[in-house]
Amino acid sequence: MSNVQDIAQLIVDKLINKLMTNVNRECVYVTELSKCAYYIYWLYNKSPIEHRINNFIIEGTLMHFVIEKIVKKLIEEGAVSPEHVKSEIDVEKEFNGITIKGRVDLIINDTIVEFKFTHNPRLIYGLPKVWHIAQVNLYMWMTGLRKGLIIYIHLPSLNVKMWKVSYDDELVSNRLSKVNDVMIAKHGKEVEKEMFGCDICPIYAQCRFARIDMFS
Repeated sequence: MSNVQDIAQLIVDKLINKLMTNVNRECVYVTELSKCAYYIYWLYNKSPIEHRINNFIIEGTLMHFVIEKIVKKLIEEGAVSPEHVKSEIDVEKEFNGITIKGRVDLIINDTIVEFKFTHNPRLIYGLPKVWHIAQVNLYMWMTGLRKGLIIYIHLPSLNVKMWKVSYDDELVSNRLSKVNDVMIAKHGKEVEKEMFGCDICPIYAQCRFARIDMFS
């Protein structure tokens, strides 16, 4: 392929695919398993298209590209060693016959590091959210590491808050118990609601006070 427009279109298509929330029904992702299975059902089967791609998703995706480039640059400059810092690490593990996949932002020495970019100041001044804690814990379970760090960055102010995360076997067991529900939800079958992470859930009000068919 050498045509300028064809190459540009290929790049644009790949970019849009990166920014879209697409359904892969062959596996369960850590970012799905760390959330309420009912929310996953709504997201893939009932949500409007603007919920699957919005400014927050785009910002987060692009900022992760920036982090990866920064780490590569630091390694090239000799500021950090590739033995000590790895970025965008693909992880995969089987559980009850279902493949669980994820991508860790950073592993620094023996610590899982997860970045969260937000416009919500409560994530800077409040406690870390259970969906995020569960995500890091699942990465710990998949890698065998037992230290975690969540870094919240408030984009309007660039304020930063770091939270250490300890391995929580009970939390991991809770999320793994939902792996079948998440897979069912991704195939279009409604699952039971959980009381899990409701304070951060984008559809809390509708879920709590309305019927799911009102979302359509």
